[in-house]
Amino acid sequence: MITYSKALELAQAGFPQPETAAGQTWYNHGGDLCWIAKRLEAEYFTMCKDDGQVIIRTQINKKYLVFVPTIADLLQQMPGYKLSTAEIEDDEWVWQVWSPGLRVVYVGLDPNTVLAEYWLVKKAREKCKEHYSTSTT
Repeated sequence: MITYSKALELAQAGFPQPETAAGQTWYNHGGDLCWIAKRLEAEYFTMCKDDGQVIIRTQINKKYLVFVPTIADLLQQMPGYKLSTAEIEDDEWVWQVWSPGLRVVYVGLDPNTVLAEYWLVKKAREKCKEHYSTSTT
């Protein structure tokens, strides 16, 4: 699972922050890892800390929450990219992000983090390309 600072970095870089739904994981403004336990009615949810302690039974204000994407959420934002593992030494493994052209483009120790970090790299490259294509025309 990605850290609060990485989730915040993703959100600030434009990673989609979906509508809240039961089963999702979010960080609150204090950096506590929380999950949406169940929908009570309309927009009211039971929200729990990672340890299961109920912290909110109220309407959720997304202004104070940062979405924690799953591996599936991250891959959905990078169509054609894949994730795999590779053994680098006896019983030591890394996670690899593969491009649609089947090249390894990023490597790390945690699957969620490696995808989040590569999404940020990819987003930064897109912004650079956009900036330079508009400044040279």
